[in-house]
Amino acid sequence: MKKDRLYSVMITGMLTAFVMVMILFFAQCSPFGGKALTYMDADIQYLDFYLYYKDVLCGENSLIYTFGKALGGGGIALFSYYLSSPFCLLLPFFDATNLHVFFDLTVVLKLTLASMTCCYFLLSRFEDRIQEKVQYVFAVLLSLGYALGHYSMTQCSNIMWLDGVYMLPVILLCVYKVVQKQKGSCWKLAIAVGYAIIA
Repeated sequence: MKKDRLYSVMITGMLTAFVMVMILFFAQCSPFGGKALTYMDADIQYLDFYLYYKDVLCGENSLIYTFGKALGGGGIALFSYYLSSPFCLLLPFFDATNLHVFFDLTVVLKLTLASMTCCYFLLSRFEDRIQEKVQYVFAVLLSLGYALGHYSMTQCSNIMWLDGVYMLPVILLCVYKVVQKQKGSCWKLAIAVGYAIIA
C-alpha cells in the first residue's frame, strides 16, 4: 500500500510537470520562446525584486540596508513579503538576463509540488477507504486538477501565492491528524503552518 502511494505521488508530479512544460512550449514561454508568465505585477516589479535578492544571495547587496530603493532603506520587509520562499534560493543559478526562465521554472516546480502534496493528502487521509487500484488513479486525477485549477493558473504571475497552494494539503493532513489525536501531530501542524507563513 505504501509503495502504491509513493508511485501515485511521483506519477502525479511527473504528469503535472509534463502538462506545465507543454503549456510553456505551446505558448512559446521561456525557456522555449520569447514570452513568459511574467505579466502584470510580475513584469512591473517582481523581476526587479528577484534581481535584488539574487545580488543579496551572491553577496553584492544586503537585506539590512540597501541603496537600491529610493534614498536607501532596509530590505527585510521586501524579503518577508516577496522573497522568503525557499524556491528563491535557486536565483544564483540564473543569469540576471534569464530571470524569466527562473520565474517560469518556479511556477512549474510549485505546481508540481502542489499536485504531489495533494495526492499524498488524499491517499493518507482516505487510506482506510482505498480498496482498489482505480482509486489511486482517481487520486492522481484529482491532484492534477487541484494543481492546475483556476486559482493556481491565474496566480502564475503572483507566484508568492503558490506556496500556499502546495502547503494547503499538508496543513489539512496535519489538522486531520491532530483531530485524530495522533502522537506528534501538534508539532507537525505548527511546523507546517510556520513554514507556510514564512514562505
